[in-house]
Amino acid sequence: MAYIRYFKSIFSGLLISCLIFLLAVLFQIGAPTESSRWTDEIYTIKSNIANSIETPKLVIVAGSNALFGISCSQINKETFVSCLNGATYAGLGIDYILTRAHSWLKPGDLVLLPLEYEHYTDDGKPTAALIDYLLARDPKYLLSLNLINQFRFISGIPLKRVQERCSAVLGRQRGLGGSPMSDCIKTGNRS
Repeated sequence: MAYIRYFKSIFSGLLISCLIFLLAVLFQIGAPTESSRWTDEIYTIKSNIANSIETPKLVIVAGSNALFGISCSQINKETFVSCLNGATYAGLGIDYILTRAHSWLKPGDLVLLPLEYEHYTDDGKPTAALIDYLLARDPKYLLSLNLINQFRFISGIPLKRVQERCSAVLGRQRGLGGSPMSDCIKTGNRS
């Protein structure tokens, strides 16, 4: 009997810990971070450019190798083909990069994929950069994933990120009273 009570206590503690972690993660969804701002701004600019081009265009989809290494103005000058350099940051992973680029494409567009080496070896495991960006700026993509990939994503969230976001909320809420965790939960961690 003592063993059953012991295992129930262990199981209950693990379950409560997981629930607290999930709540802390849920409160972070949609809360912008400074580290995700650059990526968000670059996607906004590229989406605006893609929507403004009416004719068939060349869309370059890659990481920073093409972002800093391919000039659409030079391509347009030499070929008279409209061009969008849709390259961003390789650390977001090939699946996300391709999904975002798909929204820029229209019938008749041509895609150039000068992928980086890490894209060929990508195992689908979410990187810290992707986790940060999706939680802060694109939770719709996270919700579009299947349950297994959502679990992989959530289990890959570093505890440090959760702590930093709660600390940011606590820094602003400190003068309001209450316990630190209740402040984090009450505010929804929207800093």
